[in-house]
Amino acid sequence: MNNRELAETLITHLGGKQNILSFTNCITRLRVNVRDYSKVERTKIEQLNEVMGIVEDQTIQIVLGPGKVSKVAFEFGILQVWKAKILMRRNWI
Repeated sequence: MNNRELAETLITHLGGKQNILSFTNCITRLRVNVRDYSKVERTKIEQLNEVMGIVEDQTIQIVLGPGKVSKVAFEFGILQVWKAKILMRRNWI
C-alpha cells in the first residue's frame, strides 16, 4: 500500500474525515485528535502491515516509524485539506 492509500485507510478507520479534529506527527508517530473515540477501529488499524502499534493518550498515536510517518502525514494533510475546502464551500465551517 502506498502512502496515499495508507492515509486514506487510516482516515477511514479513525471514523472518517468528520471525526478527525486535528493531527500532527513526531519522528515516529502520527498523532490524531478525534471527536468520538467510539468510531475508531483500533483493531483494523493495528492489523495494517505498515502500523507498528497504537498508543492511546490524549491523542491516538499511530506508530509508523521514522521516514514513513512524515510521508503518510503529508498525504493525510492533503486529504484533510480537501475536507476543509468542501466544508467551506458548503458553509459548514
